[in-house]
Amino acid sequence: VFGPSAEPSVYFIGKMLWSKGLGSLMELIKYAEESASLGIKVDMYGGGPNKDEASEKANTLGVDMEFHGPVDHAALGMSHKIFINPSTSEVLCTTVAEALAMGKFVILPSHPSNDFFAQFPNCLPYSSKEEFVGNLYYALTHSPEPLSKEYSYALSWEAATKRFESSGCITVAEAEAVENALSTDAGLE
Repeated sequence: VFGPSAEPSVYFIGKMLWSKGLGSLMELIKYAEESASLGIKVDMYGGGPNKDEASEKANTLGVDMEFHGPVDHAALGMSHKIFINPSTSEVLCTTVAEALAMGKFVILPSHPSNDFFAQFPNCLPYSSKEEFVGNLYYALTHSPEPLSKEYSYALSWEAATKRFESSGCITVAEAEAVENALSTDAGLE
């Protein structure tokens, strides 16, 4: 879908809240423009209480961001090559999983909430504004890798359910140790 001739369009989708990293995104885009002459437009999709303030701040900073309002993420499947999600307030971000499943590049902060996604070749995590700029340049000038069957499965509900089940399991040895501890006066520590 996003071959060499694809327009390198960039977007954010999510709740329009400062806590979702909107200010950080603006600062990173501004830094990319100033440090590497990467002048890009970012389409902003979503609603929320900070939408109007964010639009005003983007205009004040001179960052090219168009605020479109809410849209179904699936509607953006063929129209945008690069998803940027600056949020560190997620537990596991659904929009990141959706963008990866659609074969897009995803640029996001290196953060424990994003560790699962770092395994995907189209996920480009950054730890600094310089890494952000490098990842943005890479995404603008390259094509995302097609999603393999293995990675597609990792994004499925079936795989997620198996990971959830595994996280709640204990070994036979652990179960016997608990049973032993409960059957003695020693108790659990």
